[in-house]
Amino acid sequence: MIVGHLLAGVRILPFVNATSGSLVAVSAIILKNILYPVEWIEQKKCPPPVLFQSLVDGVLEDKMKAPIEALVKKKMIMVEAQKGERIDRIDDYIAEKLLYYKQKLNSMEDDREGDWEKLNQVFLAMLKKDFL
Repeated sequence: MIVGHLLAGVRILPFVNATSGSLVAVSAIILKNILYPVEWIEQKKCPPPVLFQSLVDGVLEDKMKAPIEALVKKKMIMVEAQKGERIDRIDDYIAEKLLYYKQKLNSMEDDREGDWEKLNQVFLAMLKKDFL
C-alpha cells in the first residue's frame, strides 16, 4: 500500500485567493495535496481518509491512476526534499480540476449564516458552565 503525499513537480499555477479575490501563484505540489481530499469530500460527503492510497482508490479517475502510481514509485526512492520533473499529464489534470471547482464554486449560492448571535449564546453558556 502506498502511503504519504504525492509530489507532482513544481509547476506554478494561478489561483484566486478566496478572501481577497486576487490572483496568487501556488505550487502544483500544494494544489494536488488539496485536490484529492476536496474530491473525496464532494463525492463521499464525509471527511477524507489520511492514507493517500485510499484517496486514489476512492476518487481518482482511472485514466490518471497509472501516471500517479508511476510518480509515487519514483517518489519512494527519492530523497524527501528532492524535486522531480514536471509531469504534463498530471499538471493538466490538476489545472482541469481547479477550473471545474472554480466554476462550481462560482455557481453556488452563498448560504453562510450572517447572524452569529445563537453561536455567541452557546459559547457564552459553555464558558459560564466551565468557569462557575
